[in-house]
Amino acid sequence: MVRRLLLVEDHADTREILANLLRRWGFEVDTADSVQRALDLLVEPFDAIIADIGLPDGTGYAVISEAKQRRKAVLGIALSAYGSPSDIQVGKLAGFDHHLTKPFDCERIRSLLTGADRAHAGEPDEKLKTSHRRLTAREREVLQLIAKGKSNRAVAETLGISVRTAETHRANILRKLKLDSVANLVRYAVRSKVVDA
Repeated sequence: MVRRLLLVEDHADTREILANLLRRWGFEVDTADSVQRALDLLVEPFDAIIADIGLPDGTGYAVISEAKQRRKAVLGIALSAYGSPSDIQVGKLAGFDHHLTKPFDCERIRSLLTGADRAHAGEPDEKLKTSHRRLTAREREVLQLIAKGKSNRAVAETLGISVRTAETHRANILRKLKLDSVANLVRYAVRSKVVDA
């Protein structure tokens, strides 16, 4: 059951209005306006994290990822101006359980929080494991190299394959993981512990 939550939002008016509404609904709310402030507050246990994705000193992905490492069962709700399938997928990979696109319905947040007594622990990690299993052994090797910043040419040289084959592997990995860019692929690799952050 969600009782205490952390709201991470850099727009002061939005943060204040949403925090007051959440308190009126009976939740104990701490607020942060940046990634660093949120990370400082994570020394306390929270039942849920509501975080804007775009923050002045980073992203909400860093906040939820750290929160999930400290407490697996924390419920994560992302707030974002973007809601494409790849945006939602990246949020899931980072640890968010739900993705709300701005402008959002406050009642939707309330329903997510009041229904949060169901177990959410492991959902993103389970998806990561399932996604990762779809890759061939060679694709996992290519993924590791791409995540370390290697170009297609460097991947090809390292593995003794042609550049075209390396490009094909990269395209297959993106398709299988339902990601749309190398940046999202790197986030996936870090989150799934294919490479260290």
